[in-house]
Amino acid sequence: MKQLIVFSVALLAAAPLLAQFTSDIEAAKVLLAKESQYFYQRNFDAWANCYVQDERVRWSCIEKGDVVLEAYGWDKLGPFVGDYLKANPEPIPVQLRRENFQFQPYGEALWVTFDEYQTLDGQTKALRGVRILEKAKGQWKIIYMNSYPMP
Repeated sequence: MKQLIVFSVALLAAAPLLAQFTSDIEAAKVLLAKESQYFYQRNFDAWANCYVQDERVRWSCIEKGDVVLEAYGWDKLGPFVGDYLKANPEPIPVQLRRENFQFQPYGEALWVTFDEYQTLDGQTKALRGVRILEKAKGQWKIIYMNSYPMP
């Protein structure tokens, strides 16, 4: 009986933590979807609002053919993406599907991995995504982004 009481108390104590984690997961998924949506819509300001905007931000994208795009620090990432979007202003009607999400919380940070499938003009590209999110003032922001082709 004593074990049942201890288990019940522990379960009740854990319920708010589980609810917060579930809420954080949903907020993270929304943020990641919006970040991609804004990028492909060519909406720099909305895209930029998804990121931590200081020297700690890291962004890297590896494409097939050994093309590596990367920027370290907001002073590099902001202009890099901003200039790219200005040079390529037409929205891209890409369809994104993400699955196999894994989430690992670390205090006010959240490590996220997933598989991503980008379909454009009937061609699908399979990628692995890694994001680290940081919560500041109650809002999740991306501090690290990495994307690379699935083997």
